[in-house]
Amino acid sequence: EPILCPWFLCLYLHVLSLEAVLRIWDCFFFEGNVILFRMGLAVCKLLETEILDSDDIGSLFILLKKPFDGEFNEEMIETLLTAAFDKSWLGSIPRAALDHFRQVRYVIHMFPSTSIVYSYYC
Repeated sequence: EPILCPWFLCLYLHVLSLEAVLRIWDCFFFEGNVILFRMGLAVCKLLETEILDSDDIGSLFILLKKPFDGEFNEEMIETLLTAAFDKSWLGSIPRAALDHFRQVRYVIHMFPSTSIVYSYYC
């Protein structure tokens, strides 16, 4: 949560360049909230090598807190958008699946130490 909250709550404003954020917001207003998840997964896909090469949680936290570290140009924005909409690796994310994951997250958050979580999630 400490890593992803700034991504989703601030709609990537403090994470990516302004040019990238404005393009993401265009997609957000046109596509809806599913684009926020697609962009998050696309960022992770573009950083896949760096994520897998991280030695510890601290370096991973630093990497994901400010991905691309100000080196975000127009070509990278296009690569990010292409990755977000490329169904060859991501596939579609049905609204029902998003709703299910939200319910699972809610149950885990509300009942963290009970068996309800495990029976609902598994």
